[in-house]
Amino acid sequence: MWIAPDKAKSLVNPIKASDYDYSIEEGKYQYTSNCASCHGELGLGDGEKAKKFNPPPIDFTSKRFQSQTDGELFWKINEGRGKMPKYKNEFSEDDIWFMVNYIRTLTKK
Repeated sequence: MWIAPDKAKSLVNPIKASDYDYSIEEGKYQYTSNCASCHGELGLGDGEKAKKFNPPPIDFTSKRFQSQTDGELFWKINEGRGKMPKYKNEFSEDDIWFMVNYIRTLTKK
């Protein structure tokens, strides 16, 4: 798995999420519009574009992925890598935190 720098691990999510709040709904909108084509609607890494990538997009529902800190996820969305776009110039920091909050809801049931 792609490793974020140590400084990213300690970033604190300033937008606390409850199960059904604005941040999760906004994060879902941003995710569906910008991430699902590669990462899949349910975050399984099986989006329509996923077949084009080697390695394939990561499964957001895995325990390994979900064990990362919010700061690590924020950093990865912000900075991008390889085929993963860099979103720091596309979205506000709040929008990226909203996506982190939504991605946290994508767990194996």
